[in-house]
Amino acid sequence: MKKLIVSIKGGAGSGNWGHAGRPGLVGGSGGSGGVQYIYRGEFSQLRDKVLANGIKGKVWNNRPKSVYMTTSEREAHKYGLMKANDVNVWEYAIVRMRIPDSTILVADERDTKAVYGMSGAVRIEGNVPASWIDSVTHYDIPRSAEGLGYDEIISDLYPNAKSKVIGTVAYTTFIPVVD
Repeated sequence: MKKLIVSIKGGAGSGNWGHAGRPGLVGGSGGSGGVQYIYRGEFSQLRDKVLANGIKGKVWNNRPKSVYMTTSEREAHKYGLMKANDVNVWEYAIVRMRIPDSTILVADERDTKAVYGMSGAVRIEGNVPASWIDSVTHYDIPRSAEGLGYDEIISDLYPNAKSKVIGTVAYTTFIPVVD
């Protein structure tokens, strides 16, 4: 595995807006042969497993075996923080995937509801192969974040944050080694 510290650009508003889209579906550039970047908040302890094996889909809530993710990097941070909070740890990871734009992404029937507020939530039926994993970024959240809301912590992660509430967040990005 190769270790690299990077800064990822993009986010809201990025992407190819000059296409007709894919009616009834989320993401994609209508068969241009390109890729779309999708994100997943994950337990940081799964980093090596994800890089080696991809992400295995799970049956959840009477839906087909699927991998759940989001088109929004910011929402992926929220999912990662929620998972970290569930097991009382101060670290999480963001998995960035290169999904062929011919892949069908289904809007997540639960998390896109207004009550959950995750408008970018999508799922892909089946598994995400390791070859689609672009990077896994591990985040260590300082203890100064204790008691803050997810949105406050996430705001500190972005370089244009108006104020730094929690100080420096350490992160390291791992990219798969291509033989």
